[in-house]
Amino acid sequence: MSLFGLFWMASGSSAISEIGHRLEFVALRTGTLGLKSPLSHHPFKRCFLDCADSSAGFLSNHCKHLPAGLILTVLVQGLNVVGGFIPSVILLISAITEANSARAFQKVRFIFSHSMAELIALRKQLEETKEKLRIRQLEEAEREARGEASRIFKTVSRKTDSSIFENPTWLQPICDPPDFFPISREAYVESLRALLAPVLCGAAGRNVFVVGRPGTGKTLTVRFVLEQLKHQVENSSVSIGVVFVNAGRTRSPYHTLAEILRSLEVEVPVAGWQSGRLKEEFERQRQGKSIVIAIDEADSLVSKTREQLLYYLNRQERVTLILITNQWDDLSKLPARARSTLQLAPLIFEPYTKQEAKRILVERCALAFKVGAVDDEAIDLASVFAAEMQDIRAGFNLLLTAGLLAEGHARSKVDLVDLQRAERAIRPTI
Repeated sequence: MSLFGLFWMASGSSAISEIGHRLEFVALRTGTLGLKSPLSHHPFKRCFLDCADSSAGFLSNHCKHLPAGLILTVLVQGLNVVGGFIPSVILLISAITEANSARAFQKVRFIFSHSMAELIALRKQLEETKEKLRIRQLEEAEREARGEASRIFKTVSRKTDSSIFENPTWLQPICDPPDFFPISREAYVESLRALLAPVLCGAAGRNVFVVGRPGTGKTLTVRFVLEQLKHQVENSSVSIGVVFVNAGRTRSPYHTLAEILRSLEVEVPVAGWQSGRLKEEFERQRQGKSIVIAIDEADSLVSKTREQLLYYLNRQERVTLILITNQWDDLSKLPARARSTLQLAPLIFEPYTKQEAKRILVERCALAFKVGAVDDEAIDLASVFAAEMQDIRAGFNLLLTAGLLAEGHARSKVDLVDLQRAERAIRPTI
């Protein structure tokens, strides 16, 4: 049975004349809007009109007081005004239901509400099924990638007398550059120097919040600037204490403060000193000099239960803090009082671009590979990969793995196939 048949059964025929008046009103209202017909160039124009004509005939047969021409006029005008057959049917539904009893209207509404609820539930179920399928496909792809990576690495064999490598250590992820200079990070070096400049005059510098993804040169840049600071004060009358400590390794505020004191050449025993003794010794060390303390993996100290050390250090006269972390959100973990006293200057390290990554990889390849073992095209591909992964260490890993694969096949040069296989081998681990 059609949609109009359903409404006819629900509403009965007690208000035919009222329906007619309502339809006449709808026809006049839609016909006097003066809107251009959206059907003039519609690809389904004939289908719409046939459907309208059929529905008009059906209603006319059941409603003797409603001429088919009037109903057809309403349907077509509805098509012209709202641009679709279903919306025009809604105009008819409105006319019929407004002219009939509230009980009939409630019955129709219940039928449609129930159908709509089923449709929504079905759509939700379909979306959930699609999402489960997507996750399953991703998991299957990851399993295949891991399996292929394992098969590729099984072909690696290290030769005592390498035909590829001069010194592969230069491609290890934690290996510092030969002159300790952070290539492609010159602008950050200058910014950090400027923020620490007051220290050279015996004052406190600006507290700095160094943030960026892993493999963007944060730690290397800070350590380079601190080493320069040490050299600058060696032959001057200014006394400056320079400290670099990794809070991820010290694990607690107590051990972090103990490591800071050791960097200031204080002999702190492994156990036996209370926190009060550590603070007394630190306050004695800072007398008559400025102290710059860089804390790597500072996120280990920003929780509410551990931030007391940062708060304490910052309250000390002529102490400058450099906090290094991977995520900007770590700053929000600090209590308001700590953020207020620290007044950190943000220094955000962006990932290396392809050009910046290539400058670094060219230097490393010259040290790691034998002459002619890797060409400019291979370095270009590794630079693109490092920029895509937003981690320069990914470029080191790619070139090192490609070299090992070439060596395993007794070749003296890394080719495109080696790089492609190396990428498939390491991508699941990045």
